[in-house]
Amino acid sequence: MKKTNILCALTGIAMMLVLLNGCDANKFFSYNYDAAEISEVIDIRGQLINVFTDMPVKDATVSFGGQATLSDSSGGYLLKYFLGLDEQYNQDIPVHITHPKYETLDTSMVIFPSGNVLNARLVYAAPIILAGHIENDTICPDPENIFSCTVTASAVVFDYQGESDIDSVFIEGRYLDDGNHKVVTQSTQIYYTGAIDGQTARFEGQIPFYIPTVGGSGESIGVLINNLFFVRAVDKSGFRESFFVNG
Repeated sequence: MKKTNILCALTGIAMMLVLLNGCDANKFFSYNYDAAEISEVIDIRGQLINVFTDMPVKDATVSFGGQATLSDSSGGYLLKYFLGLDEQYNQDIPVHITHPKYETLDTSMVIFPSGNVLNARLVYAAPIILAGHIENDTICPDPENIFSCTVTASAVVFDYQGESDIDSVFIEGRYLDDGNHKVVTQSTQIYYTGAIDGQTARFEGQIPFYIPTVGGSGESIGVLINNLFFVRAVDKSGFRESFFVNG
């Protein structure tokens, strides 16, 4: 009885081997034969463009499944994607594109052994500073207190999301310290005075002409250099821009 069972089992195994020999054993066991034969490093490339201007987006971080690269000056990028041992082609992988001045783009892409291209149009989100100016005339409400002296500063700021999206604007002045002759900085907020159009607004305010500083020999005075300064703008989503005025 036992010999009969053993003989039947051996016969079944022999028949299975014959069947497998006559077909694709890898397909029989659902093994991805094609993926195993292809290199585990694939190219993914694309082009990033500003949706408003059609200009290239430089220095954006492009991440596919956690593997990242940067876009170049032409807006192009190339990622050498390493396919993990537990990964297969024809599967969605998450894509994450970020830039400090653009809205984040989250999407996904199916990868293949070749021909992997993902182009994207990114939304510029940061404010754009069009102009900055500091007047030459000094206003001194208290002639006996030089630190009461101010000058008028202004800026014109544009935002694609609308002028109401601009949250705050600052003038970062450069002051020459009369004690050690070094330049120090001080930032002062200027305020919304009105819309120029639906995406552009004007900001204005008074900034100090003199500031107290600590020089090499003790207390000293910083005097504003009114043709060298930064305008800094922040929108309501936290995007920011800086613009240096020289002259």
